[in-house]
Amino acid sequence: MRRFFYAFGFALLAGALVWALSPAEEAKRQRQLFLEQSGGAHPGELFVAEGEEYYNSLEGAGGKTMADCDFGKGPGVLEGAYAELPKYFADSDRVEDLDTRVVTCLTQVLGFGEDEFDRDMVVALVSYIASFSHEMPIRVTLDDPQEKEMFEIGERLWYWRAGQMDLSCAACHDRYPGRRVRLAPIRSPEQGLTDHWPAYTFGFDKMYTLENRINFCYDSIQIPHPEFYSTPHIALSLYMRYRANGNELDVPGFTR
Repeated sequence: MRRFFYAFGFALLAGALVWALSPAEEAKRQRQLFLEQSGGAHPGELFVAEGEEYYNSLEGAGGKTMADCDFGKGPGVLEGAYAELPKYFADSDRVEDLDTRVVTCLTQVLGFGEDEFDRDMVVALVSYIASFSHEMPIRVTLDDPQEKEMFEIGERLWYWRAGQMDLSCAACHDRYPGRRVRLAPIRSPEQGLTDHWPAYTFGFDKMYTLENRINFCYDSIQIPHPEFYSTPHIALSLYMRYRANGNELDVPGFTR
């Protein structure tokens, strides 16, 4: 029923498009219309609530819970943690984004096997934890040598041209910010490319994280996308969010 309701709302939006608006204005108008059709409720909050339920109910080996996990501000501290990610973590000896850090928590702290959780659980937990950084400025640093190295990898990936279309991330997001592809506005990192992820995508009635967003770009230029929680995801996330330092987070986001 929920999927039918949101699909119906999307159909109403599609029938009311105003092509003269800028990409940013059009996206804002679609969001407002959708929220009006849904009674003002942000559907992304349903996924945040699901993540909250997981966060409070999951229990692992030795009675460990998600509150025993450190997301960068100390065990159990969620306020502002997402605003500072990706970052280096000494316990895993690697730079991690929030998606990867959730998996580290589930496997290393709670002791779960990879068959005991799925991608949907990770996305829900990411959505919940990220919500504690809503309206906070992004504050990603390069203080650790591994953070600097990951930034450099991300920068190379950003400008790497590949595939049959011979495109890179920069070819669209640095060259054509402010324009749009169909109804999707093109943004540079400084213009908010990463600021509203994780985001509810009403065209699919699902919540997606920044790792999903990266995969969408790879798919759109016909390049096989990286595996979730891999170095390319973390590197690109770090590179983009470092460029977006100071931007205010709007999470959970809302996109078509």
